[in-house]
Amino acid sequence: MQEERVPLISTAVIVQAIVFLLMTSYGSMSVFSFSGRTICVVALWVYVFSMVDYTYTREIRHAIKMAIVYTVIWGAIETGMDFVLNRLLNMGFFTVGGAWYGIQNLLCLCSVLAFNHYFDEDGKEIKKSVIALLVVGVAVYLFAVHYVIENVPNTVPSTIFEHVTSTVNQQDIILKRVAAIFYGIEGFLISFSLERQNN
Repeated sequence: MQEERVPLISTAVIVQAIVFLLMTSYGSMSVFSFSGRTICVVALWVYVFSMVDYTYTREIRHAIKMAIVYTVIWGAIETGMDFVLNRLLNMGFFTVGGAWYGIQNLLCLCSVLAFNHYFDEDGKEIKKSVIALLVVGVAVYLFAVHYVIENVPNTVPSTIFEHVTSTVNQQDIILKRVAAIFYGIEGFLISFSLERQNN
C-alpha cells in the first residue's frame, strides 16, 4: 500500500507539467486569465489534488470532494494574487511577477501534500538534503526567470487586432515553459521524497 502512494501523485504531477509545457500555460486558475485553456488547467489541478487525497485516504468520493475544495480555494488565492501583481502593481513582466506562477504551482501542490501528510499516522519529516535541493531549485528558477526577462524581447500587442491575431510573445512562451519545467522537477522531487521517507 505504501509503495502505491507517491507513484500516483508523482505521475499526476509529471503529466500535469508536461501538459502545461505543451500548452505553454502558467497553470493559473485565476478568473482574470480565464479562457478555453483554463478549463483544461482546472481539470488537471482537480486530477492532481484528487490523486494526492486518494493516495492518503483510499476513498474516491472523498478524494473528488476534497479536490474540488482545494481547487476552489487555490482558484480564489490565485485570482487575488493575479489582481495584486498584475492589476495593482503591474509586475507581470518583472522577475517577481514572472517567477510567481511557477512558485504558485509548487505551493498549490505542497499545501495539499502537507495537509494530507500531516494527518497521516505513518508520515515522517522530509530529509534536510531534499529541502536543500528544493531551495537550490527555487534559486535556479529565479535566476532563469530573471535572465529571460532581461535578455528576451517582450513584444506585447498594442491593438486589439494584434492581440487577437498574433501569437503569444516569445518572452511569455519561454517563461511559461521554464515555470512548467520548474514545477515538474520540484513537484516530482517533493513527491518522491515523501514516498522514500514513508517506506
